[in-house]
Amino acid sequence: MANEFLNIVDALLKCPSIQNTDTRSDIINLLPDDISNNIDYRSSARPHVMSIVKTCQNYEDGLEKLLEVLRTYEGNSLSMQAVDALFLNAEPNQIIEFQQTIPETKDNLTYPKEPKLQRDLASSSRKKNLSNLNSESFAELKEKSWQRNHLCLIAVQDYLYQRPLNFPISDAVRLRDTLTTFYTFAPESITFLTNPTRTELLAKLEELERKIEEDDNLLIFFAGHGEWNKRRRQGYWLPKDAETDNKANWISNSDIRDQLNGFQARHVLLISDACFSGGILDVRKSGNYQEKTIPELQKSSSRQALTSGMKEEAVSDYSEFINYLILRLTENEKDALTAEELYGLLRHSVIYNADNRPEFGVIHKTGHDSGEYVFYRQ
Repeated sequence: MANEFLNIVDALLKCPSIQNTDTRSDIINLLPDDISNNIDYRSSARPHVMSIVKTCQNYEDGLEKLLEVLRTYEGNSLSMQAVDALFLNAEPNQIIEFQQTIPETKDNLTYPKEPKLQRDLASSSRKKNLSNLNSESFAELKEKSWQRNHLCLIAVQDYLYQRPLNFPISDAVRLRDTLTTFYTFAPESITFLTNPTRTELLAKLEELERKIEEDDNLLIFFAGHGEWNKRRRQGYWLPKDAETDNKANWISNSDIRDQLNGFQARHVLLISDACFSGGILDVRKSGNYQEKTIPELQKSSSRQALTSGMKEEAVSDYSEFINYLILRLTENEKDALTAEELYGLLRHSVIYNADNRPEFGVIHKTGHDSGEYVFYRQ
């Protein structure tokens, strides 16, 4: 038991989200209250992780809960796969050898050649995520997504009254090309707005509202200036005609929620690469989507957002967020990738290489149930 305990501790300490004090605290806070409230704090990483593991072991499914939360931060990284190996009854010498292949870096961006155990674990992970999945039903969902996926790209960089930006349009083009090349997005389902005014932007969303049906999926991407009003506790998108000292043409988070409330779509994912974009979120503890099959996740509605920064956080014109978003979408080999899994894959890379922290969560009061937006690989 002692060896098993120490193996778990050693594997967890290889995970960047466990190495980082702030994210380690975030992980503890996302555990059930009866577990998190009984974890003794230690100033050094190893004793603190030992305390986390020991406490989780004292509760039924405690370690499983820890892995569930950790996976939302680590995704399918090498370090996460090493942790999973301990719970898939891999041989101890395999685990040690595998852990030694993980570089001692904070970003985990470059990896050695995949050992066989990594490929086996990745395959096991895919099988677990899609357990009891009927291949015909999955094929039908994937085929249906070609007709049901809608993409709305909004890029504003040539402002009338604000400082101009350099990259929103090219970033939107890169995202469009990635989605149409690797995922089930047909060119005819794409709406692309460059430098729209407030009226033009809202009118196009109204047009999409009339077009989109109840089984459709909508992905909205916005890149441009954003603002946060502390007194009103409100975030804003700034369209082309947004004035500096007059909010008449600003688009508030409330405006966006009102628009989303009008859509019949089964699933809506908003990706916002703008300053203060996290204000639209109602960030809550991660759900147990890993326990559901893709068809189960697709039955219930979802209204989610992935943002480049927190609600009171500015982001750079040159976006590491969009760089890693596109990289992770391109690298992905899973047939079905959920939006929350995508967030887990990019979050730490952005944190370690930029001055902002991406966020993912539910868009408050827009009809979210227990579903999940899914990217289907071609």
